[in-house]
Amino acid sequence: MEIKLLELRKFAIEKRVDVGFKDKNSSELCVVDKQGIAKIPGKNTFKEPFHINVEEALKTATEFIIEDGKGRQIIAVEKMAEMIADALKPRTPAGHGITAKKEED
Repeated sequence: MEIKLLELRKFAIEKRVDVGFKDKNSSELCVVDKQGIAKIPGKNTFKEPFHINVEEALKTATEFIIEDGKGRQIIAVEKMAEMIADALKPRTPAGHGITAKKEED
């Protein structure tokens, strides 16, 4: 599963974590912060455009660094994709599950 930037941004907001990954070509660190903002630490002067495309860097990322208040973890891309899918799964509100649907029939 390919990880999309929008999904990674939602994950970071939902889990209240910073997620980092490196650009394969430049080895620059890209970070999606707790607010869902994608940035390159130390390079955000707004005077010059980014020299890397964050979405392209995400496509070639092989591992991710998840940082929260408790510490830092390094996660493989496959595990990260699973974590994102799990975090963004639609939640079924109480009382609106399968039993509620049967009552409507």
